[in-house]
Amino acid sequence: MNEQRDTYEATKARLEEISAAARGKDVTLEKSIELLEEAVRLANLCTEHVDQVETFTVEAEASDDVEESGAPEEESKESEAVEASDSQTAPADESPDGRGDDRS
Repeated sequence: MNEQRDTYEATKARLEEISAAARGKDVTLEKSIELLEEAVRLANLCTEHVDQVETFTVEAEASDDVEESGAPEEESKESEAVEASDSQTAPADESPDGRGDDRS
């Protein structure tokens, strides 16, 4: 993970260099286009780095949830939803309004 941080930081630093170079008054149109193309490639690379870190973080958090509870978080949410729906269901011998048998 530390290697990715170094790569990300180096890429970001190069983007800042490109930005400064592109603002120069002596930069030709051709050089500006080359700098822009490099900047786009580097920006895409930075996006990939960020996505990888986000994926790693989400997976690590999910792993921590499983270790702490013994079950994945999604399964816990599903069981809570089932319990909630069961508590809202009226017993078979009662009417939905809770007054008891409908035969009165």
